Amino acid sequence: MRRAYAILLALCLALAGALATAGPAQAAPQTIPNGVQFTDSGGNPVHAHGGGVLKVGAYYYWFGEHRNPDNTFKYVSAYRSTDLKNWEFRNNVLTQ
Repeated sequence: MRRAYAILLALCLALAGALATAGPAQAAPQTIPNGVQFTDSGGNPVHAHGGGVLKVGAYYYWFGEHRNPDNTFKYVSAYRSTDLKNWEFRNNVLTQ
């Protein structure tokens, strides 16, 4: 019985040691070329002019202005992403 406890203790300590020395999980690197229009998961252009990005938990949220064709205010749109390259439209969070 003592041998079983000793083996169990050794396995627990080995697992704890492996977890303590492991680095943080990271996503694979993404390449984002300059001058290319961001699109959302539906293939539509991202409208978030003059916007900002916030990180909450595992997601990045991009809020920015969606303008009318005459360059006047239309909406503030919200998008989310886990890698800052692939964006999902969430909703228009402020309207006229």
